[in-house]
Parts: sequence; C-alpha cells; structure tokens
Amino acid sequence: MNDRLEPSSPEALLSSNALAGHTSRGAYAAMVAAWGLWSMDSILIHLIGNDFPRQYLVAITLLIGGLSMMVMGRGIFKTVLKLSKHHLMLLGVLVVFSTAGAELLYVSAITHMNPALVSVLLRSQVAFAVILAMLFLGERFGRITASGIVVILVANAGWLIHNLNQVGWGGSIIGWILAISAAVLWSLGTITAKSLVTVIPPTQLVVARLAFAGVLMFILSAATQGIAPLAEVTAGQWGLLIAKGTVTSGMTFFLYFWALKRMKVCIASALEQAAPLMTLCVAHFVLMERVSTWDVAFVCVLLIGAGVVVLGSWRERGALPVQATKEVEREAL
Repeated sequence: MNDRLEPSSPEALLSSNALAGHTSRGAYAAMVAAWGLWSMDSILIHLIGNDFPRQYLVAITLLIGGLSMMVMGRGIFKTVLKLSKHHLMLLGVLVVFSTAGAELLYVSAITHMNPALVSVLLRSQVAFAVILAMLFLGERFGRITASGIVVILVANAGWLIHNLNQVGWGGSIIGWILAISAAVLWSLGTITAKSLVTVIPPTQLVVARLAFAGVLMFILSAATQGIAPLAEVTAGQWGLLIAKGTVTSGMTFFLYFWALKRMKVCIASALEQAAPLMTLCVAHFVLMERVSTWDVAFVCVLLIGAGVVVLGSWRERGALPVQATKEVEREAL
C-alpha cells in the first residue's frame, strides 16, 4: 500500500514537512480559523431550537458537512479499502465515538445546561488531549509549554466557577455528564485524527468522518423516531442546518485536520482558546448581548496561555540551519 500523496498534488505541496518553515504560519492561521468557525456552532444550535430532535440534528448536519466536502475529498472509498486493520480501527473509533457519539452528547448537553457553561466545560479537553497525546503519541514538551497549558486550565476553571456563580450551582447533573463526556470523546478524536492524517489526506478524512457518522446517526434516528420529524422542519431551520453542516462542520474540520497534520496536539488544543474570543464578539456585536468585564478578562488570560504554549513550542523546536533548510526544500521540489 502506498499512502504517499502525488508529489504534484496541491495537498502534497501544502503538507510537505520539508517546507515546514514556510507552512507553519499557515498551520497556525488554519487552526485559529477552525476554532473561530467552531465557536459559531453553539449559537447555530441555539437558533435551530431546543425542540428540534437532537439525533436528527446531528445526523443531518454531519451528512451535509460530509457531502459539502465530497468533491475535494473524492477517492475516499478507495483510500479506506487500502487502510491497514490498525488504521481502520482508528477510523471506526473516530466515526462512531468521537464524531457521532460526541456530537450527540454535545448537542444534548446544550438542552440541559447553559450554553456558556457547556462551552467552558468542552474546553477541558485541553487537559484530556495533552494527557492522551503523551500516552499514545509520545509527545513531550518543555516547561514553557507546560506553564502555558497550566495557565489555560486555571483560567478555564476560574471562568467555570464565575459562570456557576452567575447561573447557580444547581444545574442539571445530566448536563455536566454529557458535556464532560463529549470533551473526553473529542479529545480521543484528536489523537486518532492525528494518526489518521498521516495516511488519509485531510479532505478525504473530513468526508469519512462526517459522512460515515452522518449515515450512522440517520439510520439510528429513523429506527428510533421514524421520519415524521423531518416533515416538521421549517425553511429557516433548514438554512441553519446547512450553515452548520457546511461551515461549522465541513470547512471547520478541513482546516482543523490540515493544521493538525503540521503541529503537536498540545498546540492545537491551546489554540482552541480562540473560540471564546469569537463567541464573545458575536454575542456582543451581532446578538447584542451583554458581555461582562470578567468574561473579557478570562478570555485575555486564555489567549495569554495559548501564546505561551506557542512560544514554548517555537523555542523547543528551534530553527533548522539555513543550509539544511535549503537542501530539504530542494528535495521537496
């Protein structure tokens, strides 16, 4: 089996490790953009409405997301058939648990808990992802990176306590369980995806992850609820479902996988802190909601922590000698 991309393909040129010095900025930008787009997801779910069947919401948006990337990710079925048993198992975990399962837990949590609390709890996946990356991927990092991760975790804990003081500590225990479980499964998805992007191009992995999970959820939804709920979907809801599927699922996962192939899991998780910044901006300038000074302060601390992680990764990685870099570039071309 040959898992290498054709040298002349656009993805091969973009993903070349030999050109890492030139693509690193693009990878950071892509990851920040992915988290920024994903920050709109909870808002779209809220606008779709809590009365919309959760299983069908997940099924429809996953299918739309997978189909929206089908042209760019053509050839996925041939790629899947050539995968080893090990990578097929990882793909199964990614599709069943870290996509279908995690999405269902996430959208269900929003119906039982304040969306702001769900958002903060989901960012606890930074801790889970870093631990899993150390155990299964052998990733290591220095003291600067570790200190940045600690800053992020402490800020998230402080923000969680602040939100609980605002909305009360008597929230549904079901919401807590659903949100934390979703965070764990998404962290597992980061680890499996990090391994899979080495053998499946990012565009094809998006199609596999979303389309396969969408088909699975659609079958489950039809078997348990019938197809009657589909007749009650309004035109406005269809528009929001399409937006969620194409933008906060399809495009977001493409940018995420493309960037994840080029950076450590701890950096990808740290850059997730761009999501609450975008959420606050949308809440204040678009939805005209009040944003407290505490919210702004916590976001600033999160961004500082993310910056420390990135700075630490730069220092730990170091720079290739100029001559060595030129030789590697010639080999890549």
